[in-house]
Amino acid sequence: MLEWDFVFSGLVFGWLPIIEFRKKGGVKKGKSYIHTTQIVDTGIYSIVRHPQYVTFILWAIAGMLLFQHWIVVLLGIPVVPLHTLI
Repeated sequence: MLEWDFVFSGLVFGWLPIIEFRKKGGVKKGKSYIHTTQIVDTGIYSIVRHPQYVTFILWAIAGMLLFQHWIVVLLGIPVVPLHTLI
């Protein structure tokens, strides 16, 4: 069940930035959450600089644990170091 913890954690790290940007990013009504006018450094952004990158890493690990096929592992292994370099 460890793999599902990675999936759920990825969902949390994927949605929290959207909520945080809408709340504190100065997004105008009707605009996408990516159209911020203020720097957000509270909430999830006080812990992680790029929470959506953490989501990709968590889902790569979850995919490797869930499917356990050599192709998935081969494709999933580079995701972690490549997303830490970004």
